[in-house]
Amino acid sequence: MVKLAEYANNKKVSVNLRDAFPSPYTLKDAWEFYEIVKDENPQVTFAIEFQGEYVGNIGIITGDDVYRNSAELGYFIGEPFWNKGIATKAVELITN
Repeated sequence: MVKLAEYANNKKVSVNLRDAFPSPYTLKDAWEFYEIVKDENPQVTFAIEFQGEYVGNIGIITGDDVYRNSAELGYFIGEPFWNKGIATKAVELITN
């Protein structure tokens, strides 16, 4: 949870995410996020790992009603891991 809070507590990250994303992002926010996603069924939120290290999260929110054939994809990568193709690969994996 410490790395999640560290990477998410970055204005360069939060400015590109939904308004509901906490900023500043605290360790308490990380634990609250974990409590929300740990029992998802089906699982739609995933950690992103690069070279054995946690670097961010990715998830899909499926649409309903007239949006039932669509989904919203969201992700973030910690700034130290930008420009390495990690997000591109994560998007490829989750959409397959």
